[in-house]
Amino acid sequence: MNPVDDARDRPPVPEDGHGLVAAHAVGALDAAEARAAEEHLARCAPCRAELADLRAALADLGSVDAVAPPPSLKEAVMARLDDVEQLPPLPARDAVPPARDELAARRERGRPGREGRWWAPALAAAAVAVLVVGGLGLGWTALELREDRDRARSLAAALGEVAAAPDAVVVEAAAGSGRGWRGTRLVLSAEQGRAVLLDGGTAPAPEDRTYQLWYVASGGAVPAGTFEGGGDPGAVLTGSPQDAAAVAVTLEPEGGSDQPTTEPVATYPLATAA
Repeated sequence: MNPVDDARDRPPVPEDGHGLVAAHAVGALDAAEARAAEEHLARCAPCRAELADLRAALADLGSVDAVAPPPSLKEAVMARLDDVEQLPPLPARDAVPPARDELAARRERGRPGREGRWWAPALAAAAVAVLVVGGLGLGWTALELREDRDRARSLAAALGEVAAAPDAVVVEAAAGSGRGWRGTRLVLSAEQGRAVLLDGGTAPAPEDRTYQLWYVASGGAVPAGTFEGGGDPGAVLTGSPQDAAAVAVTLEPEGGSDQPTTEPVATYPLATAA
């Protein structure tokens, strides 16, 4: 592509450099955005302090011992899900209107961040640099599409903020979780009421299906967002983990379900992480 045309197609770097701090902390900005962030940081002491705090928090995550799920966790989660009415799978795609895409809806609504900040669209359809979070050994590589960059930046921003919480913990998938899910991690803060799932080698969801996350409590399972797996770097869970005993992941029809229709492929204990 002609460099002039490419530059013309790029959205402008946001003037509000505050909104770039969290993404800059985890290296999720391209060169132009990083320069804009550095220029802003040079004249904004509060943002320099915030950047230092975020980087320190991310570094600390590498030294946090992931919570080892108790052997009985999966059985306990399954017992609670057994109390939930199992709905039949949705009809074939051509028999029902296409479900609203969760990620597209989230992009339309914008991405509010800390204190109402928003994350600017990507400057170009370029690859996101490899991102490794502390000693977890989890990273994002070669996200070449602009929407992937936007999603990665949103995820990085949320991760930076959750990781900065004093009570941030890292939770491993329970024993018995499906192949590929044992490398995933859940980073959460009860104080913030937020949780972020980081992929660690899951396979893509089958065609016309999606992975759906659930908060599992005594009253049943509450939807917490969807996740495509296989190259999708992770997901910011919707809702709050407060009062949940675990997070579960099931395979659902595209667009998600109101209640789980399959058994969990992965579970993460929250009660022991509190």
